[in-house]
Amino acid sequence: MQPPYSPIQPPVLAPPRLQPGMPGPLYLEPVNSVWAVASLILGIGAWLTLPGIGAILAVVFGHIGRREIRRDPAKYKGMGLTVAGLALGYAQIALIAALATLVIVSLAVSQRVP
Repeated sequence: MQPPYSPIQPPVLAPPRLQPGMPGPLYLEPVNSVWAVASLILGIGAWLTLPGIGAILAVVFGHIGRREIRRDPAKYKGMGLTVAGLALGYAQIALIAALATLVIVSLAVSQRVP
């Protein structure tokens, strides 16, 4: 009796067919970028408890998060979180700059001698 296949060549195995109820192929969903989440948290914290330094860190972390998401969009998501953190950070930096300008101008005007 002859074997069903040659002893030199291994048998060719077909991939298993998916049946109803069987799990499909493995697919990893993108996760939120840690930098994006940190940017949003610091952007909110800049308005609540960390004025100044929180805004600067929100902007820095936001730009790092945007770069990370753009480089590998299949692995990372969270562009909306990053944009929100950047907006909150830049808004507070602009407010601090406007208030500092107002204080400096008002001090210069008040020290004028008539």
